[in-house]
Amino acid sequence: MFNNERGKNRHFLCEGQREPDIVLAMRISVLRSLVVFGLSLTVFACGPKPESAAPEPETTQVREAPTAPTAATPVFAVSSSSWDDGGPIPHTNAFCIPAAEGHVGMGTNINPEIGWSGAPEDTKSFAIIMHDPDVPSALDDVNQEGKIVAEDLERITFVHWLLVDVPANATNVEAGADSDAITPKGKPPGPTEVGNRGINDYTKWFAADENMAGDYGGYDGPCPPWNDERVHHYVTTVYALDVEKLEVGEKFTLDAAQAAMEGHVLAQASITGLYSLNPSVTLPAGQ
Repeated sequence: MFNNERGKNRHFLCEGQREPDIVLAMRISVLRSLVVFGLSLTVFACGPKPESAAPEPETTQVREAPTAPTAATPVFAVSSSSWDDGGPIPHTNAFCIPAAEGHVGMGTNINPEIGWSGAPEDTKSFAIIMHDPDVPSALDDVNQEGKIVAEDLERITFVHWLLVDVPANATNVEAGADSDAITPKGKPPGPTEVGNRGINDYTKWFAADENMAGDYGGYDGPCPPWNDERVHHYVTTVYALDVEKLEVGEKFTLDAAQAAMEGHVLAQASITGLYSLNPSVTLPAGQ
């Protein structure tokens, strides 16, 4: 009996029997799903492809054209064949020198050779100023036996050389061109072949000395106190100016020269020499 039932079930569709409605509905639903899925695949496969991002254009580095090297601006500089910068001043350029007997003797007082280079193109004249910033502010102990001028004493400035209106085509002042000896009562201030002399501070120093009082123009060299503990520094400065002549008047001083140079200095440079009359003070070799 069991075998016969199985046979009937196996031939159920072959005998032309109609499928139940629910089975038919399921078949139709599955077919529709397959059709829709197939259409989706077709659209996906045949539809427009997404555009790929355009490659960024390569950038070309622009190199700057090489520039021609520019000429270096000349540097204004001062030098001297009489002494090296920072070196000792020779006795030939001094107003006072050590004496064989006593403390001080008189020197030859020859102005040093001072040269310069690299002046600006617009230079129309030069000015030369030498000053000593180490002069004692109090004179009580200066050149006094048994006394010393202490190194830490306050100091003031003493002008040794004042020369303006040096021609623009000059590149130096030769040794001895402005002073070749000590001149009692001073060399006259005013125009000379090398420039216009101003009054230096020996004018004040010798004002009370009957034998030496006068106007000291141009250059007069070092004469520091023989009992001073400090080495004196003599600073010579050359100024390149944009005027041919300074409005300084007659017998002008440092203050008048500086006032006239105000606003006219194109360049300046200095050289320093050292000097002492104190035998206990050591200077670099060469004095």
